[in-house]
Amino acid sequence: NDWVVYPNTEKAVYTVTIANLYPFPLTSIYVELILPGGFNFSYINSSASYIPGPVNSLNTFALTYTVDIGSVTPGVYAGVLKLQYIVGTANNGFRTYSEIPVFFEINDPSNSLMIYQYGWLSGEPGLKTYGAVYYVLFRNNEYPSINGALLEVHLPPGVSSSVNNASIVVVNPSIMVATGSAQDVYRQLLGLTQAPTIPSNPVISRGDIFGYNLKLNLMLDKPGNYTCQATLDFIDHWGTRRRVSFNIPLI
Repeated sequence: NDWVVYPNTEKAVYTVTIANLYPFPLTSIYVELILPGGFNFSYINSSASYIPGPVNSLNTFALTYTVDIGSVTPGVYAGVLKLQYIVGTANNGFRTYSEIPVFFEINDPSNSLMIYQYGWLSGEPGLKTYGAVYYVLFRNNEYPSINGALLEVHLPPGVSSSVNNASIVVVNPSIMVATGSAQDVYRQLLGLTQAPTIPSNPVISRGDIFGYNLKLNLMLDKPGNYTCQATLDFIDHWGTRRRVSFNIPLI
């Protein structure tokens, strides 16, 4: 499926397609996959497969493995596919053995999500303001799908939630668009154009822009640039839970 794979991924599906280049059929095929360091099979006793055949000349067969990837550095890793099989020649055939190198590409997650835009919805508020709305937009650059994207924001001193006066805010997405410019998104946030209804658990696809509204009380002593420490918590396309940290400017 060509889905990206990142470090610390669970149950990633790896498929190998093998072609018979002999001019004879293959039977009694035993295949074992040897994973590189930092990789493990998701299920016990899943490294080996048996294919009775026959696999005729120039035909192929596919093997699928479910793999957990640990805290490895992004890059390309080499494994080995070990095969034993019988080549069905006219003289009753012969058993032989071969090893095929296979490769696992692990992507760098650092640019998979980005802060797209942020700011006050109705202009910069005063130092002592109740119910000011701050928005932050993210862009999904790489993930084929994101589910359950909750944003947890730790507010700086002097800023609290106008909902419960807490210093930590956890919010669901309030806007999501598949295409459009930053101006289009901003107009939707302001309500100047109709925004699509956001389901309770939206599926965010690659390229989508999605955003959150933070309703804040400000009790600040002086103007300045403040920073919110935030974590985006979601389930990725493999079903792995991700927690990605961001520093969100509060300007």
